[in-house]
Order: sequence, then structure tokens, then C-alpha cells
Amino acid sequence: MYEVLVVLTTQKTSLPQKNPMKRASALLFALCVSSVFAQDNEDVYILSPFEILEAGSSLPAVTLKKRADNLLLEVTLVNDSRDESMRSGEILKTLTGMIEDAKKIDNLKIIFERKTITLSNLGDVTITSYSSRSDTSSCELLLKLPLKADQDADVVVDKLQKFAKNVKVDGRTIVSAGDIGLSVENPEQYRRKILGMIAEDYKFLLNTFDNRFQILVHNLNGRVQWQRSSISDLDLYIGYEYEVLAPDTQSLNVKTNEDY
Repeated sequence: MYEVLVVLTTQKTSLPQKNPMKRASALLFALCVSSVFAQDNEDVYILSPFEILEAGSSLPAVTLKKRADNLLLEVTLVNDSRDESMRSGEILKTLTGMIEDAKKIDNLKIIFERKTITLSNLGDVTITSYSSRSDTSSCELLLKLPLKADQDADVVVDKLQKFAKNVKVDGRTIVSAGDIGLSVENPEQYRRKILGMIAEDYKFLLNTFDNRFQILVHNLNGRVQWQRSSISDLDLYIGYEYEVLAPDTQSLNVKTNEDY
């Protein structure tokens, strides 16, 4: 099973700083386009801007609304101690404390590069130079909590932000909370449901026009894609297209797989 993670880029949370070092900015995760393809047999982590869609958007007419399975919070640990080994040590001590404190909150996970970080795999965390500054080190993380079907998303966001705000830092480490994100587990599992919705729409078109036209459907073999629609919801869809032909004619422009 794989999981899609999407991060909202319209909400920021600045935490109090305990030293004069310049405030850490948003995480250095690469932003991806707002709709992406799922991949088989791997975890897929996507960071995507939240967009308010206007008329004429590229989304197809048939989409499946899906509530997030989890909400996320980007967190950056930044340290500007003079010695590099000291910077790394202070960041790792801070992260160790975060791992211990996370055990006190049901189902709270700390994610680094697709992995849930525990004391046993703390060595997998990579500490890098912050914003190309050789005298400053950083570590980018995600905090993750499940979002229940009947749960207020704001409640979960508040828990994530409070956890980040109350992190006990070591040395000159500071914590910067960034964007709110979401994740959906295995979006490809909804493929058949989306295809069924497209089929119903297709039947509706045929009945509406009393079978006076030929209607071809292209790209039904496309993968499930997604686009964020709110702080806690996604539109899942397949990028199909209709082609309407006059009776007893053939398409002169039938799309093939290579056209998509």
C-alpha cells in the first residue's frame, strides 16, 4: 500500500524563537504540480499548492471527493552553533526529545523522507546545510496525525501545532512550523469507483441526446490523479475525455496512450 501526501501552502505558523538567529522559512521540500500520478508499490509523498478552482479549470466533470486519512504539519529544526558536529548533536537531541514526547499522543508520527522516525532508526535522519549556509544546519520533518471521518480538521491541526510549539530544544536549535498538509492512503483503490461514476455520466449523455450521436471515451486507462480542494479534502479523478461524433462516422483524431 502506498500513501499520497499533499501539503497546503497558504497557512503558516511562526513559533517563538529563543535566539536572534533569522527565522527558519518553510521546509525545503520540492513543490509539485497540483495534480500528480500515483505509482505502484511505493509510498508517494507529494507537496502541492492549494488552489481555489475557477470556471474552466482542467479538472474533468466527474471527480470523487475524498476526505484525508491524515493531516500533516511541516517542521524544520535549525541550528547555528559554531561547530558542525555540535549543530548536528543538538538537532538530534532535540529530535530525540520529540520522539519521546510523541509517544504521549495517540498515533502521532514523525516522518523523515517517507519513514516514520523512532529511536531505533534515528541514524537514518540526514542533517544538511540550511539555505546554502555552511554555518547553519537543518532537518526537515513532517508531523502526522490521523483524521477521523467525523473529526473537525481544525482540532487535529491545533494538536499538531501545539506539539511543535512545545518542543524542548537543545542548545541553539530552533523549531519552525510551516505548512499544513494531508495524506490519502492508496488513492488507486478508488479507481473502479471513479470509472463507475464515469460510466453513469456516459449513460446520462447517451440518454439525454437520445442516442443521436456517437460518444467515444478516451484515456480510461489513465491512472488516478488528485487535486486538493480544501484543508481536509481532495478531488480524485481520471483524466478522461469525451469525443462526440455524428452518427455513422468515425473519429479522425482518436487519442492513443502516447497522446497523454
